[in-house]
Amino acid sequence: ATRSIADALRMPTPRWKILRTCVPGRMTNAEATGAAVLDGFFPGEQFETVIHASSKVCEGSWQWKPVAAFEPGSRPARDYEALADEVSRELA
Repeated sequence: ATRSIADALRMPTPRWKILRTCVPGRMTNAEATGAAVLDGFFPGEQFETVIHASSKVCEGSWQWKPVAAFEPGSRPARDYEALADEVSRELA
């Protein structure tokens, strides 16, 4: 659908990837099912990095700080750093 719209507008098809967020720390049945569906339908259109669920993200937003500044060593902070590295590699 994205390609047909871009073609109709005579625009290049945008590059996109799916970012999985709010991933629990352990693999639940629901998480495994969701991952299998995404892997089946979008095998090459997903970031390798996932953002894990954590209360630290909410706590940082309450103080108007990104999680990387609020709790630098936390799992979601490391996840966002890994995402930034992955996006940088994609754009290079």
